[in-house]
Amino acid sequence: MTKIILLRILLFLLPFLIYWIYWRLIKRRSDAGRPVFPVMILTICGLVLVAGSFFVLRATTGEGTDSTYVPPRYEDGKVIPAQNIPKE
Repeated sequence: MTKIILLRILLFLLPFLIYWIYWRLIKRRSDAGRPVFPVMILTICGLVLVAGSFFVLRATTGEGTDSTYVPPRYEDGKVIPAQNIPKE
């Protein structure tokens, strides 16, 4: 779970990092001619990347449709964990 959260944070910050690298490379300009930092555009790009990661994560993880999910249950004083039972 921590890995997924860190990945989403990294994807959100990626456009800001790319812009910072770009800005450092063209720093030769004078401060008066420097463009305004495009926070709104970078934020939208970061949110699009995070939303895309939700779709990719959903498409690449999870059980297939060829099994039935049985939730955890309590029987005879013991907790039986959740299971995916193959369909017959």
